Amino acid sequence: MVNDAKDITMVDEIIKVEKYTITVNGTPTVKVQTTRKFVVTYYNESGVYARGVIYYGTVQDA
Repeated sequence: MVNDAKDITMVDEIIKVEKYTITVNGTPTVKVQTTRKFVVTYYNESGVYARGVIYYGTVQDA
């Protein structure tokens, strides 16, 4: 169980950043898409005993 963890680490890593242009109703707009990886690792006295990984992305105006 997570309650038994002696240590927990969390890492949020940027994997890729892309800049691109989309056109909406004839108007070009520059966007930035960021792809990230979030890892949570739980440790007990013997070492790593649980790990979860989530890949996610965000899109925003440049």
